[in-house]
Amino acid sequence: MKTQNLEAVRNALVGGVPPSPPPSAPALKGASDDNMASGEFHTAGSINAKFFPGAKFVPSFWSGNVVAQVGTGPQVQQRQITRYIQDLKSSDDASVERAILDLVAIGPAAVLPLLTCMSRSGSVKDRDAAKALGVIMRMGPVAVPALVEAALKHPNRGIRQEAALMLTGPLGTDAVPALVPKLQDPDVNVRRVTVRILAQTFNDSQAEPARITALMAALKNDQDATVRENAAQGMGRVPDGASIEPARAVTLIAALKNDPDAKVREASARSLGMIDAPAAIPALIDVLNDDHETANVRAAAAWALGRMKADAAGPALMAALTQNQNNQSAPVRAAAAWALGELRWFGNTSPICGAKAVFSSLTAGLKDPSPDVRKESALALEHIHTWSSQRFLSTCSAASETLVPPLINALNNPQNAEAREAAASAIRSVTATFPWMSQHAETGLKALDRATRRGLIKRR
Repeated sequence: MKTQNLEAVRNALVGGVPPSPPPSAPALKGASDDNMASGEFHTAGSINAKFFPGAKFVPSFWSGNVVAQVGTGPQVQQRQITRYIQDLKSSDDASVERAILDLVAIGPAAVLPLLTCMSRSGSVKDRDAAKALGVIMRMGPVAVPALVEAALKHPNRGIRQEAALMLTGPLGTDAVPALVPKLQDPDVNVRRVTVRILAQTFNDSQAEPARITALMAALKNDQDATVRENAAQGMGRVPDGASIEPARAVTLIAALKNDPDAKVREASARSLGMIDAPAAIPALIDVLNDDHETANVRAAAAWALGRMKADAAGPALMAALTQNQNNQSAPVRAAAAWALGELRWFGNTSPICGAKAVFSSLTAGLKDPSPDVRKESALALEHIHTWSSQRFLSTCSAASETLVPPLINALNNPQNAEAREAAASAIRSVTATFPWMSQHAETGLKALDRATRRGLIKRR
């Protein structure tokens, strides 16, 4: 019975009439369990070779469609793909499922038309794109080479974007081996797109060493600054690189110190903060103290030190906050103020810098000409009071009592709403933290009430 059914299908492919559906799917043995469950034969295998020589795909018995006939050429296949994609838009669920299975059976040749469908605009774009996306996902790894080619070299930007998104999603792990060689492509645009995709794909920890190694090589060796910048950014996004972690930190530190492009140095500093590399703290402090470095790079170094909670950076951060108060260094001062609020000043041991010095620096920040610096200083004061040990703070109440008047001044500054809200939060936090500061608390709360009635801050 099995042989008769398959021979009937073969005769139909050669030129006879389409076969009737078999009386029961179990009568057709030899396909995979998944194919048997759906009544489909999709891939060329031992049964294809035995019963359908020369045919790439066998027909869908339930639909009656012949996916690819003997001797199918590119033009015929393209017409089939077009028809199946049109069937994806059908309101009939069975027709849609048949079209999906037929497109999956065709494989990589259908990827580009599906990407084209995903990139089109229109009122039904989301629905059609979701169906096309589902087809590519069901193809699995076999779709990766076509996606890589489309993402890197297709002339249509929409198609490039759709393919790149696919490669940064669930298919990202399978894409790594296909993408890494593209970093050697002579076309700089190909390398730029490749490194951006590699920088944003992190789905499988087993693929991370290969991905990080490729990004490190691009950061060290590529002649294009944009490629190096994206590589440095990606090295901070990829979460699991424990097996080669020292090498990653060393590569980023070298780029921070030596790369000729400021954007690459900035990205390297931020990535060092993202991966929490203690070995980078001295280099980051040196960059922060370097008045010849650009403001953005120094600000990135301050941010990284704060994110790593590098207590040893306290003196450098306070100096950066209180010195050179000009417009060019405002990003550095704002980042330094934020970082001071992140450091662990009040642990079980005495802090490296006294609380009075920290409060003094941040209080000075409340008077800074830059509204961003004033805002970050107020937020840092709130953060310190919110998370600090009251046992330790009670020993330096004299320093704390000096905070409320500058916060009130910031509260009444009409130039920056964010700074006012930050100052209001800090006043609430300070007055709640120190119950012995009754006079200052009363003064601060009255100032909050006045500012609220004047509409300077939001009512709580």
